[in-house]
Amino acid sequence: MRPALGAIATLVVCVTLCGCRSDSVRPLPAGVTYQTMAERQNARVASIPRLWSRAVVSVDYLDREGERHYVQGDSSFFQLISPSRMALSVGKSGETFVWLGCDAERYWLIETKEHPQALVGRHDVLTPEKLRRLGLPAPPLDLFTLIGLSEWPAHTEPSAVPVVVTSRGRDVIRLDARRGSAVFRYLLDAKTRRPSTVSMLDERTGEETVVAQLDQYQGVETAGMGGSYPEMPTVIRIEQPSTGTVIKLSLSGMNDGVVNGGMKKGRLAAGNFDFDELLKSFGIRKIVDLDQQSELKEPDAE
Repeated sequence: MRPALGAIATLVVCVTLCGCRSDSVRPLPAGVTYQTMAERQNARVASIPRLWSRAVVSVDYLDREGERHYVQGDSSFFQLISPSRMALSVGKSGETFVWLGCDAERYWLIETKEHPQALVGRHDVLTPEKLRRLGLPAPPLDLFTLIGLSEWPAHTEPSAVPVVVTSRGRDVIRLDARRGSAVFRYLLDAKTRRPSTVSMLDERTGEETVVAQLDQYQGVETAGMGGSYPEMPTVIRIEQPSTGTVIKLSLSGMNDGVVNGGMKKGRLAAGNFDFDELLKSFGIRKIVDLDQQSELKEPDAE
């Protein structure tokens, strides 16, 4: 699996949308180029190297036995440290019952209540079956790209010319970005030039395998930055059409974890992104290695 924030190898821009007539394709407004859009996108992403946010989370997914499950938590937290550390804790009434996370090498899902256990595996051997066991619509590292927090290359190939198209009754800028073996489709608001939809495509068929809708951009409170803060979406909906898996995030109180000149206790702490530390914190004894498809030996009690 490729790093979610790695360099984009090739940028290919399609000039038509499915269901759109060719006469709806128009050139970019005067003064707007790929380079100016990339500069704006990369400046925004670079200004959000860390994120701590309260969250309301819901996950609707189909497990490997074909049963549908729905999980919701209104006492949840979403934390990111670019380029590869992520933590999404899902809880109610102040109690965490699911913790999803990853670092540069591994991903994990920790369940703390009825049947406490931890599922863990490596990004580079993640498969659709393992992803289904996690109940996720997309690989954990790809979430950085899907929520619009990945950088674009400074330049694009001369043949790749972004265009304005009409999609669902509104003007958007469309471009497809290849990242390793995957292709991501961006729809950008024609006025703000911020991503409004980011999709993963099946390169063979061109169909969307994952679709992320990004709405209601707000500022991420950032220490030492006066004036306007860098913005990211506060309403995020990520769907895998083939299974109907949907994860929804509603974010609030977004900041970089710094309070009164220092990191507030518990926010973006190293242990929040450390699998072994999380096991100790939650007292998890059962560990399932998805790459080995086996239960690991329980760690010795301290």
